[in-house]
Amino acid sequence: MSEPSSLRLYIRQVWGFSTYSVPKVLANLDLGIRNGSTLFCTGMLRLLSLFRRQNPGFREVPEAGESPLWLLLCQRMADDALWKRPELCLDVLSRELRTNRTTLTRLYRAHGTTFARDLRERRISFILDQLEGDSSLLLEPLFYEAGYRNYSTGWRQFRRVTGVSPSVYLENMRGR
Repeated sequence: MSEPSSLRLYIRQVWGFSTYSVPKVLANLDLGIRNGSTLFCTGMLRLLSLFRRQNPGFREVPEAGESPLWLLLCQRMADDALWKRPELCLDVLSRELRTNRTTLTRLYRAHGTTFARDLRERRISFILDQLEGDSSLLLEPLFYEAGYRNYSTGWRQFRRVTGVSPSVYLENMRGR
């Protein structure tokens, strides 16, 4: 069984593995949610948030032999925060990378994920990072800052990934 890439990233950094495998976290998180292990999925996202806060300069290093397009995609998504743009879709991303949507779809599929999953996970991870830093933040502006066009879409995606609504998540955080 393959572990989610956020956990893989964390484990490899903490326990000294030298390479980072390209994200497969989304398929594994979706699988975990369908199997009822939302606690596991939320835990993985929290580990990743904690890791990112403790290592602000950390750069995800893809494994040797990765395609140049995948390397460019990872770099642009991380450095330029393309995922924060509300208008980002597969067509827009393919224009940004000067390729076509079929090639991008195949590339994502080859790495065990999809564009929609990658986008969803990046946005929800950002929201969780922000909430971990300051649980008094208002949710609605946070969803807009993460790139959602409206609050209800962000709310549904948050619940889909973490297994709980944002308000319940905040109550649990404040209760600690």
